[in-house]
Amino acid sequence: MTNQTYKTFFIMLIVIFIWVFSLPILFITSIIWLPVGSALIITSSAISLLAQIHYNDKIIIDGTMRKIMNSIPFSEWFESYTEHQDTYNNGLILAHPHGILCCGMVIHHFKSKNTVMAVAPILFYVPIFGWAARSCGLIPATNEMIRKALNNKYKVILYIGGVEELIAHPNNQLYIEKRWGYLKIIRDLKIPVTIAWVKGENNTFYLPSIPFLKLRQLMVKYLGVGIMFPWIFGWKNIWIPKPVALDVHFKKLKFAQNLNSLKELKHSYHLNLFQLIQIVYGEESQESKHFRQFLLA
Repeated sequence: MTNQTYKTFFIMLIVIFIWVFSLPILFITSIIWLPVGSALIITSSAISLLAQIHYNDKIIIDGTMRKIMNSIPFSEWFESYTEHQDTYNNGLILAHPHGILCCGMVIHHFKSKNTVMAVAPILFYVPIFGWAARSCGLIPATNEMIRKALNNKYKVILYIGGVEELIAHPNNQLYIEKRWGYLKIIRDLKIPVTIAWVKGENNTFYLPSIPFLKLRQLMVKYLGVGIMFPWIFGWKNIWIPKPVALDVHFKKLKFAQNLNSLKELKHSYHLNLFQLIQIVYGEESQESKHFRQFLLA
């Protein structure tokens, strides 16, 4: 490893550790070490709540933390990182598949200047990580915040599969059929749309499969978090992503102006996504045949 790679590794180690383990450690501490743990939970919860009240519906496009993250060459950790084609100057970037850390699109976000990344609202309440999230150019993936960012002419990166697709990672499944919110935004705002497919994303981590996927996906709607195997196996079986090759493929879409039916929009989007997958993997590849069932059923 070069000195720059070591620097990138240790920063990833710290950031991902905070993201993955801060809440479990806080919860365990509150039980085992009751007085201190309870005080920590109350304090961190209060800070998180105050941070969200303070930011409310603010969108921070060039925060201090984003500038710091921009200076770190995360792409050098991977065997290679390549972007194919380009995106519109504004509008939605609908990304697939939803990996454990979405490494490909996180790199794209920090390499860009006009993007915001919509993530699960619960992440903003994670101690330390959540407090700095807005400064990194992240916004809660709510209808109101996404529309506001689009109206302000930002590019919004959105994983429409969400947590439901995240916990289906071991099965390499898309969670797209039941999604309608992004289609309503496209119909109402008439904004440009780019599809992003990150080849290699699902190879960055190995996550053991556990049963009752459909039930766990249903629980996401009520709990806001996904239940999955409690350890993610990355490089050397720790929580750092494996240094695989990442290829980010973009496809610009243009929907007909009179295409106002959500079903028609969905069919058009699924077809375009499948066409992109065929370009990435080949028309007769196992991957194309696998994803056909989620898009052209």
